Amino acid sequence: MERGVLAGRWTAVFTAVDRAAFTPDTVYAEVPGPGRRYEEVTRDGQRARWAELVASPGAVVTRLGRSPVDGLPVPSSSSSAPAAVAAMVTALDLTPGDRVLDLGTGTGWVAALLAAYGARVTTVEADAHVAAEAAVRLAGYEGVTTVHGDAVQDHDLGDGFDAVHAGFAVRRIPLAWLIHTEPGARIVAPYGTLWSPTGLARLVRDTDGSATGHFSRTAVTFMWEHGQQPHWPEPDQDDARMSASPVDPRELLRSPAGRWATGLQLPDVTYDPVPARGDRMLRLWSLDGSTAAVHVDHWADPEGVAQTGRRSLWDEAVTALNWWTGQARPARDRFGLTTTPGGDTLWLDHPGQPVPNPATRAAEPAPT
Repeated sequence: MERGVLAGRWTAVFTAVDRAAFTPDTVYAEVPGPGRRYEEVTRDGQRARWAELVASPGAVVTRLGRSPVDGLPVPSSSSSAPAAVAAMVTALDLTPGDRVLDLGTGTGWVAALLAAYGARVTTVEADAHVAAEAAVRLAGYEGVTTVHGDAVQDHDLGDGFDAVHAGFAVRRIPLAWLIHTEPGARIVAPYGTLWSPTGLARLVRDTDGSATGHFSRTAVTFMWEHGQQPHWPEPDQDDARMSASPVDPRELLRSPAGRWATGLQLPDVTYDPVPARGDRMLRLWSLDGSTAAVHVDHWADPEGVAQTGRRSLWDEAVTALNWWTGQARPARDRFGLTTTPGGDTLWLDHPGQPVPNPATRAAEPAPT
């Protein structure tokens, strides 16, 4: 399940279904520099620039919203990166005639690709305006039903689907996806944590109502499903607990695979990138308000680490890193996920080896 690998029938489908035909006349390009700004690019007014964006290998932002945290613009809908789309649709292992539940319609491009392959597609979009525009673009494709609804909470979309494709990232597999699918169905979805939202899961539905499978080795980046976006509380203002760090904090960020493994163990924790100059602190935040701040250049000093709140986030992060190192630094695709009506379990190599939770363990010494 690697990115951008097309063969056989899919090659012809991607050639036939033009991404540009499913891209709105107005798109948005991020403006380099401080802050988070976007410029509007229109097909009529800036045709060459618009065409360049649509032909690019990256995602194209087609709609903006406002961040509830800082009020700055954030993408709320997009045309996904072609390589990521290719990886996901090929991972569905479709046979013409399969029933596919496509979640997060967006522009409708992916639904069109699935229909052109021969699938019978029900595509679901939460934004009424986006759903209506996509329905118009998809009108010429046989076997496509466009629904304005909730792709996560809606249990009334029917059952018996052979595959589920999600065009957004989740932190938990919704129960509805298990309800909608047949045993043997494939569920392909971006799955992430607040630390590293970069996983692509391919699960197979079992007869007992669960689904299990591995993550892809390569990374994908998708917007969070609206209902699973994090809502950060005010940081805990308790007196900080000061200590030295047993490891250089840069070790936690050095390897993409290490960041992925740390995130699986600390799914409700994130960090701020370390500035290149000035206040060179690695800052950690959790959904319960706990924080940690580590001085990147003086981490071994007695006051190199400050932790506040109920949890000791830096101790947990060090424990998570040491566990990953002790397992011979496994790559993303050695990890997997099993989801049941009771929730998700993350594991290494096989379901019998669950990923540990550092919050229940004290910080451990690094393996020698």
